[in-house]
Amino acid sequence: MFVILMLLLASGSAHASTAAGEVKIEKGLYRPFFRELGEADRPVSAMWVDRDPVTNAEFAEFLKKNPKWQRQNIPSIFSSKSYLQHWKDAVSFDAALARQPVTNVTWFAARKYCESQGKRLMTVDEWEFVADAQSPENLSLILDWYTKPNQLTDVQKAVVNSRGLRGMHGLIWEWVEDYGSVIIAGDSRDSNDTSKDLFCGAGSLRAKDPSQYATFMRFAYRSSMKANYAGQILGFRCARDVEPNSSK
Repeated sequence: MFVILMLLLASGSAHASTAAGEVKIEKGLYRPFFRELGEADRPVSAMWVDRDPVTNAEFAEFLKKNPKWQRQNIPSIFSSKSYLQHWKDAVSFDAALARQPVTNVTWFAARKYCESQGKRLMTVDEWEFVADAQSPENLSLILDWYTKPNQLTDVQKAVVNSRGLRGMHGLIWEWVEDYGSVIIAGDSRDSNDTSKDLFCGAGSLRAKDPSQYATFMRFAYRSSMKANYAGQILGFRCARDVEPNSSK
């Protein structure tokens, strides 16, 4: 019993965290899913990442302080008709949604929220690295998620990954800063000139590791997005850089 208790305590302290619900991610190397011949792994700097995606309750507090981002005020260039369409009004929603991740938010709004917290959105490389997205366990989880109807749950019930972050897979898609940096173009349904291997997920044949179908689908989804797009399972979380020579 003592040994089990010690193991549990060690596991709980494996990831440095803050009272604000952040997890410290140490620096490392990310192997790009799409890369040029001979391209090396890319370095990812240490950072603090929100343990959970931003919730409806948290986003509502932001809107109360920043009314110009409320759905009746936000300029159409920064929004779409889907922006927060699941809310009752500008700053309220069903009580059951409070701890669920906020969705139907645009890249502009997600970016502004993070900025208001002194944070930022992660880049594609950073998100893929902290999500541990290329591990076989996560690939299996994502593919299982694809087979089920979209059903949001409280962030506290989401799966915790190897970095100590909740809901990186199997809960929502997440905005990243450079979501359009990898463009997957040419669906064979739209053009007679496009190679047949670009139909739906078959384009993964051109990825570094074609077996990672789930990862390909994530990159394909990102490349289809626009900054003013809002989707019913598209949310976000924030991150901040680790200050040099600082433990905070």
